[in-house]
Amino acid sequence: MNKLNLPDIPDLTAAPSDELNERTLAAMRAAEPRKTAKKIPLRKRITVCAALFCAALVLMGAGVRLYEHLTFVPGMGVVTVTEPAESEKEIFTLARVVETENYRIEAVSMIPAEDEEHTEMWEVTVLTDQEVPDAYYGDPEAVPSMILYGKDHTPYSLSCAGYRNIGTVYTGYAAIDPASETNEYPVYWNDKACTLSMISVNDTAWANYRYPVSDGITAVVFPLAEGSCHLAFDVIFEPESENMRFWKENSELIQYTVPDVTVTDIDGTIRKVTRQSGQSFLPPGTEADNPFSLAGYKIENILTMESPLTAEIAEITIDKIIVDFRNLNNASGYTVRIPEPAETVPAENLPNGGVFFDGHGIRILFDEMTTRISEQDTYELAFRRGNPIGLDFEENVTDVSFFPSYYEPDKASDRINIYTGSYTSEKNPDTGSRIWYYTMPFHGAGDRKKIGLPLTFGDEVLMYVNMLKLTVDGDWNIDFTSD
Repeated sequence: MNKLNLPDIPDLTAAPSDELNERTLAAMRAAEPRKTAKKIPLRKRITVCAALFCAALVLMGAGVRLYEHLTFVPGMGVVTVTEPAESEKEIFTLARVVETENYRIEAVSMIPAEDEEHTEMWEVTVLTDQEVPDAYYGDPEAVPSMILYGKDHTPYSLSCAGYRNIGTVYTGYAAIDPASETNEYPVYWNDKACTLSMISVNDTAWANYRYPVSDGITAVVFPLAEGSCHLAFDVIFEPESENMRFWKENSELIQYTVPDVTVTDIDGTIRKVTRQSGQSFLPPGTEADNPFSLAGYKIENILTMESPLTAEIAEITIDKIIVDFRNLNNASGYTVRIPEPAETVPAENLPNGGVFFDGHGIRILFDEMTTRISEQDTYELAFRRGNPIGLDFEENVTDVSFFPSYYEPDKASDRINIYTGSYTSEKNPDTGSRIWYYTMPFHGAGDRKKIGLPLTFGDEVLMYVNMLKLTVDGDWNIDFTSD
């Protein structure tokens, strides 16, 4: 194994099982000839697709999904690559984190360019741990470039592309030497010189791994590079039930979070993921400048561990994935009349007996509705929910939360003058269960702060489910030591 110049890590070890030890030793023995053998360049062209399923070979029967090759592109996220169709065209990723006195380079991708202007060149994307320089926002071209020395030690300029998730990204084009036995490229940046050690995605453990599938969700997680404390994370979501499929098909945006991730390396050291950060979609029009003809930008998710890796990853375990459906369409509306101040309307006097929503695996019932004065000195409409939300999914959904949006009825069809309101909860001292309150401020008689919708007592409000979070319990065990 390569030696890493890393700081001492606090002792987080836990004794690995005999089975894990045996698998680890077997994997290391099997991997040794591959690591020392001379790399033979592939003879086919690489194309890239950011939608994982576009280039995937699926093995659904075994509860796993096999992709031809996977890599991480800073600013894009996880992408798949197919076998190249032309000689000496490979895609490369950073083998190990580069650390200097001034900065760390966390991830690098080198992908063959497909446009005529950059024939026989690779697009290089470098993710550092630095903040975006202040000068970038005034004049991006004023920010000093990163210099990459490619084939025949020719210098190429990489320009700052802004902040992407955990640091600054630099991008540009360079001619590299894929036939090189070392694939090392010097870099000069931020007054320091360092060397990038690149590796073909074909030689990474995660490039061809069969990622686990549970409840229609495929979890893809792998390290950005050896020695990194960051993991790339992605999800393929193919609902198994009609109810779950409805929410997916009627959401304008779906996000995924993992509340608990455990990482075990081949030495048995256990680390927890302490943070998840997701990069928003790039601005409209960016896709038109995309140099990869089959690639599309997507949300980039990064998981951060409590300390960097000091050995190769053996296993990653995920027990829960939260699916966050946002900007929902075609969810039936609920119309109520705003009561007078301090008036409380019980469930039996609410429309549908207080049933706010009932369909597609979800049943939501309010206990009561009232008008009150908030701490911000506004009038607010408040709905109380003390009973659990009914669930009916074939998937193992164990928790749910929702967020309503509020409209003036005559403007709801145009989705204008929307107000999302807020929600809070408190524990019931008698039962120990939580009581939820969903609130929306409105103008009222005009004698309070005018915040929220321009409505008053007696006016109607139309409500919809605007956001829905479903927690799915499953078994996503990624064992990189298995065959």
